[in-house]
Amino acid sequence: DAENLRHFFKLGVRDVIPAWKDNAFSGTAFGKNTSLTEEGVRLIELAEELGVMVDVSHLSDAAFAKVCEVAKKPFIASHSNCRALCPSPRNLTDMSSEKEAFREKVRELPRPEADWIVRHIKHAINVGGEDCIGLGGDLDGISSMPRGFETIADYATIPDLLLQAGLKPRQVEKLCFRNFLRVFREVLPR
Repeated sequence: DAENLRHFFKLGVRDVIPAWKDNAFSGTAFGKNTSLTEEGVRLIELAEELGVMVDVSHLSDAAFAKVCEVAKKPFIASHSNCRALCPSPRNLTDMSSEKEAFREKVRELPRPEADWIVRHIKHAINVGGEDCIGLGGDLDGISSMPRGFETIADYATIPDLLLQAGLKPRQVEKLCFRNFLRVFREVLPR
């Protein structure tokens, strides 16, 4: 029931993923690939009313498209990559990235090996622009970390990797925190 979000909001929840597995709100990338249900649409609307960030990670393509249609505020994909570079239904298509960028959303790329993360970041910037990307991770969702990035402390190496790869300091700053700050200020209650 979408109304349960009111209770969780009072407890401090500020980010909601409508689906990890297929459920009453939405289908997922590895499930039946169905869209948001009516209750899922209500969840998105209620999240925006309360000031809870909507996270489209794990959603099916159909559900993602419905969020783009329904959402009035920015949303995030807290741990999603570029499907063009890593062909998994869990990752965002370039068309998803363009829709997302148009609405000034932020996609957070999970933590892969150095050359891989640089390729994904550059691709996402080329598709959606530098204002729609940020770093995030699914650090508890995988069995082992990529070589060279075994702990959260290794995130600190990413800015230098990106500068060495030719990104401008302004772009790196946006990727590391400014884009998140902008979206959080727009969505979360004050």
